[in-house]
Amino acid sequence: MKWANPRRLPLFERIPVRWRIAVTTAGLTLLILAIFALVLGQVVGNRIRNDFRDELRSAARSLAAETRVSNDPISGVFVSRSPDLRAFALPEDAEIKILDQAGQPLVGTNRRIDLGPPTANIHTVGDLSVATQPVTASDSLPAYVQYARPHDGVNDTVARLWFFLVAGVFAVSIPIAFVSTDAAKFAWILLLLQRFYR
Repeated sequence: MKWANPRRLPLFERIPVRWRIAVTTAGLTLLILAIFALVLGQVVGNRIRNDFRDELRSAARSLAAETRVSNDPISGVFVSRSPDLRAFALPEDAEIKILDQAGQPLVGTNRRIDLGPPTANIHTVGDLSVATQPVTASDSLPAYVQYARPHDGVNDTVARLWFFLVAGVFAVSIPIAFVSTDAAKFAWILLLLQRFYR
């Protein structure tokens, strides 16, 4: 007589009920928190970057409004009026250049740094983000102001944001797994008591 081989249960069914409940609860919690963290990280990260770009444009626009470029028959094109560029750049560790209509530098905070040609959009040069604004005053020759700041601080802020979001997801999920295990134990005890008193 051949004995029938006992059916092997799937791995998940061989796990105690309380652990199955704990794993399922923790998995669902982790999934929900991960989705929430992903959405929040994208929204807040984009907001941080947009605020940084707005600050660049605002500084360049403010500087351009106070800048005038003139032409002298002897010395040629020169900056006839502008704020103290070094004092303007110092609070944000910025770099500034004033360019003529052809994109050639007239003055700047650091002659050795090339911020690239003037463009309508913010562009990147090395570790600097550069905003360009035209000088459009009626008493000035056409010119451009370039205002640049390091973007490493923004990237570091966004990286810290993602770190805390990921850490928060696991910090919440792990205790829930243990709480679920305890709840599963309690439910198992209640089930045994119900069977005993039937």
